[in-house]
Amino acid sequence: MDIDPQEEYREIGAFYDAVKPLLEWPDETLYRIADDVSAWSPAQHLFHILRSNGMMLKGIHLICQGHRMTANEGAPNDAGRYLLAQGFVRGQGKAPKAVVPPDEVSREALQDSLARSRKKYDETAAYLAALPDATGRIPHEFLGMLDGLQWLRLARLHSEHHLAIIRDIVGQQETA
Repeated sequence: MDIDPQEEYREIGAFYDAVKPLLEWPDETLYRIADDVSAWSPAQHLFHILRSNGMMLKGIHLICQGHRMTANEGAPNDAGRYLLAQGFVRGQGKAPKAVVPPDEVSREALQDSLARSRKKYDETAAYLAALPDATGRIPHEFLGMLDGLQWLRLARLHSEHHLAIIRDIVGQQETA
């Protein structure tokens, strides 16, 4: 599977550009639950994605820096290979505990999460050229050992997946 780091990075950038205006949504939109779509509100999805992206991008930095917590062997498991090739299947995954959003997410927490995650994204540009040759891997709780390119693709796929869910929640609201 070929992964183009520049293209993945651009797509993640488009995600960040799309998120900023969502934080201006009225409370009835940002905090709405549509049980037939998701148990989380758009605010919770945003918090989850931003926190997850920050962690994934930090992992890319560690891999490119040759940090001691990385390994030079291992591979994605069956679920990881499937997800990286085909994308997410809605309703099939479970968020790792570290990125489950709280029941209540304030606008301030979302703004802070966006700023921190976007900063990590911006810093990742410096590592893009090194990613194809980076041999380090960091384990994902459910997907196995991922290298830097795989973490970048996962961040993009994950961002798109949750943004689509958010759009479906809002679509439910507009037709209700």
